[in-house]
Amino acid sequence: MTTSIPLFTVTLGTDAELASKIAAGLQSGAYELIGGVVRDTGSKQIVAWLRQVGHIAPAALPTSVMGPLAFQALIASTSLLTLGVTVIGFALMRKRLDTIAKDIASIKQTLERMERKLDLSLDAKVRTALDLARRAFEMHDPVNRRDHAHQAATMFLEAEHYYRSLLDAEYGEGGWLIAPLLKTLTLARVGAARCYLGLGETAAARSLLSEGYIVLEPYVQRWFDAVVGVRPALVLHPATGISLERLTLLMRYRQHDPALSGTAVFEQLRAELWKSAVQDINQWRQPFPPVLREDPEVTPLDWALHREKITTRFLARLADTCTQIETVYAAVRCIEGYRLELEQIERMGLSPDELDQQCALLSSDSALIVHVPKGSELARHVIV
Repeated sequence: MTTSIPLFTVTLGTDAELASKIAAGLQSGAYELIGGVVRDTGSKQIVAWLRQVGHIAPAALPTSVMGPLAFQALIASTSLLTLGVTVIGFALMRKRLDTIAKDIASIKQTLERMERKLDLSLDAKVRTALDLARRAFEMHDPVNRRDHAHQAATMFLEAEHYYRSLLDAEYGEGGWLIAPLLKTLTLARVGAARCYLGLGETAAARSLLSEGYIVLEPYVQRWFDAVVGVRPALVLHPATGISLERLTLLMRYRQHDPALSGTAVFEQLRAELWKSAVQDINQWRQPFPPVLREDPEVTPLDWALHREKITTRFLARLADTCTQIETVYAAVRCIEGYRLELEQIERMGLSPDELDQQCALLSSDSALIVHVPKGSELARHVIV
């Protein structure tokens, strides 16, 4: 632990009481998790914030003390980005982009059967910006480094405008590319902010993050409404494998209600659950976007003969799409969490570099760090 700065810093796994207190607050809604920032729901005061040091696999997270809802929130938050703005690097962004490229390649095969062509170089603009940003911060000459970093940031933002135009069109084209485009947009915005942060221009980075959250969240809400919002009770079908905790987390995000409980969600869906139970599966499918209900391999005869198989495939697609929405919702909230984190660091009179140096004193290869401001109500639960 460090005491030379106005906060306590510990590894979460070594302080079970603190982890349990955070988890209980998140479960009840007294606290909300925005990226890695833990904030009091009522006062909006930051009581703690989490960050990764190294890569954390879900299996390494402390499930026994975090609780199911907090655990799921952490998994979703680390699926695309990281917990902590200074931890996210260009190399990790490129790895995430590689995964998105594989998803696009898989989608291309399906769309070709529907006679729709797809350009596999969709991510080229962000890749170019990432390469330029990486090279910029490898330069020794400060003038060259600054010029190239500013150029990379501009390229990230230009790429974002391009992908937003594609995304607007995709909502009317069946929704096949919405998840990959939303993820790419998120990486582009974070990439631009990370360039400015690397140059020490924290105010500019904060401004980009704030604007990014405002721009991107409505896109995710629109996709939520088109998928989960159509028949939320159907998401709980046993074949989807999605628990009530996961649906509750999604509903909390969409309704901006950190205190929404699983019981309240169940009560909201009680009538619909009964309706879905007695309704024909073909009626279930009709309100959903084409990416879920259309199958280029299915003919009317197939539907008549293989109803159960088609139903299973539909529910699997629903589950996968919900996971994608969950990931992107958490990533967009990470953008807002990054902004809050930078504000908190500045409020304490620290710099991101100073905080990184302090964390390095107790980091391990896969540590989950928790910072607790000394004025936080959680400070008394920190083991000294």
